[in-house]
Amino acid sequence: MSNQFTRPEGTGGKSILGSDNKTPPNDLEKNALGNLDEDKLNELAKSLFTLNNRKYGPIPGAYMVMCTKPGKEWCVAQLNADRAKPFIIFEDKAFSSIKEAQEEAEKQVEGLTDRVKTVLGDKVKDVKFTHRLTDSPACIVADENGMTTQMAKLMQAAGQPVPETQYHFELNPEHQLVKILADIQDEDQFGQWAEVLFDQAALSEQGSLKDPASFVQKLNSLLMTLAK
Repeated sequence: MSNQFTRPEGTGGKSILGSDNKTPPNDLEKNALGNLDEDKLNELAKSLFTLNNRKYGPIPGAYMVMCTKPGKEWCVAQLNADRAKPFIIFEDKAFSSIKEAQEEAEKQVEGLTDRVKTVLGDKVKDVKFTHRLTDSPACIVADENGMTTQMAKLMQAAGQPVPETQYHFELNPEHQLVKILADIQDEDQFGQWAEVLFDQAALSEQGSLKDPASFVQKLNSLLMTLAK
């Protein structure tokens, strides 16, 4: 399959994702790009192009927080499938604390928690954002007065019946999968993504699923959609 990569000036003829050069990087973006060498920049461009369904331009829903002045300033940014400008840093969304920047980034995907709660229904007690996750898109957390997953595992291992438990489902708003989820308009596909993320979090925490076949089926369906 041809990717239709362009070769902008200064790239040494490498077959990489180009730029339309309509919006040159601002000063904040230039500083951030200065920390990436050519190989890292090329890999980032290819990854973003794939993440954006092999399309060129800003990635819908892919918002993040970037530190623009170490210990002093954080800005809201959006990932962009463009080698010359792989992220768009919003200069008007600069904050003196990372918490303020995170709250602003959450506003870009607001309404997501309500949509996920509607899809999952009685499977969860509530859905909310969390900033304590780094590599994971989501996690399940036991209610303060509810049964922990560790206790459920012990009861199961002892052959005892485990009561149904509703967990809090927490989403990492800065994870790419959550950002993609926020921008999905097709409700069937959104439901599949939400359920896969929930099952994935449950599997990570509990070590098993009640219906692994359903999880695999939904995951395969999403992979087939991405492969088109």
